[in-house]
Amino acid sequence: MRLRIVRPVPGVTHGRRLSEGDTVDLPDGLAVSLAADGYGVLVDVDGRSAAADTRETATARRPGRPRRVG
Repeated sequence: MRLRIVRPVPGVTHGRRLSEGDTVDLPDGLAVSLAADGYGVLVDVDGRSAAADTRETATARRPGRPRRVG
């Protein structure tokens, strides 16, 4: 998934430093997570902003094993 970085990401992400203005292809989960945290904006192939609601995708929870009580 393509992501345009809008503010520098601290440290090394996916083997590289991401600076403001970079446009990078990242795995879907990582791109959505960075966009949800405000580090980037998802873009389509033409470089325009994608119209996806990333916050909902990043915070959706999957059902898991029930918690043990007691």
